[in-house]
Amino acid sequence: MKKSLLATAIKTSSVLAIAALSTAAYAAPEVYGQVRLSLTYNDIETKVNSIVDESKTSKRPELGSGNSRLGFRGKEALTENTDLEYRLEYRIDVAENSDTNFSARHGYLALNNKQYGKLLAGRTISQDDYLDVSESWWRVAGGGYDFGHDAAWVNNTVVYSTPKFNNNKTYAFVQYGMDEGKDGARSFRTFEDGVAKSVSRDFVMLGAIHQDDKTYAGFTYTQAGNDLKSARGSISYQATDKIKTYGILQYTDFNSDDNELAAFAGVAYKLKEPTTVWLEGYYSDNYKGYSNGESSGGTIGVKHNVDKNLTGFASLGFKKAEYDKTKVDGKGLEIGAIYRF
Repeated sequence: MKKSLLATAIKTSSVLAIAALSTAAYAAPEVYGQVRLSLTYNDIETKVNSIVDESKTSKRPELGSGNSRLGFRGKEALTENTDLEYRLEYRIDVAENSDTNFSARHGYLALNNKQYGKLLAGRTISQDDYLDVSESWWRVAGGGYDFGHDAAWVNNTVVYSTPKFNNNKTYAFVQYGMDEGKDGARSFRTFEDGVAKSVSRDFVMLGAIHQDDKTYAGFTYTQAGNDLKSARGSISYQATDKIKTYGILQYTDFNSDDNELAAFAGVAYKLKEPTTVWLEGYYSDNYKGYSNGESSGGTIGVKHNVDKNLTGFASLGFKKAEYDKTKVDGKGLEIGAIYRF
């Protein structure tokens, strides 16, 4: 499979590069983004060697705007079958002037051919992020899922995606993160001689995503040499007009003697249009590659779509984690809104 995908990617890049060089293209930009603002109260206590770590303990409300962004994207037809695409997207913080304000999220050029697929190069998210099926909003304690390995932003990356097949419902992809940049492609948790550490390095990821009227499902396999190997599968199923169930299963080898097995499950129920409630929970065994590691948590929440651009939400959550000599206990409440444009 690796050789087949690589051969297709090389053939695609050759054909599309010739098309790009032979056609002058100007892609008029579309401005888009979202502002996410919420009030969060997280009561979290972190102990290391049974002593409270005040630097990682929170008991105060916080106004935050994480996951807000401003972007520019566009595409232009180079030939009848080939488009040039670009995207520049930046973090924005409307709550305060933080150090990450206007730092890069996405930044890439892509050539998309109807016959050969799409070839993207630049900075983007690791493709396992598209397997996220959680309804919760992540800033509250216990929101989403707390696994030892997760998706992350990737520098100096190339992603090849096949054209859709299976009646236009499925596509496969391969992502390679290069280590030529000063910070590597992305960082990974791993173990060396039994000691946990973080490494910034290259990696390769293979995967596929399927979507039809009722089902959204995906699978990825990530390998960063001997430092990390991880397989993730996810599914979301619209059981009825009102009920949706979803879950994620992930198995990760951190180069320790204790591989992590993590699971997440949830159900969303539409009270009536446009209000939905959800219940979610997760559990991780051998959390972060530690034999004594465990992580668990969950949320209950509600969202209300005021209109096509504005969504209000609230969630209540809890989390527990124990690994190495660290113990974390937390609970929280979040109320906020997201405006998309």
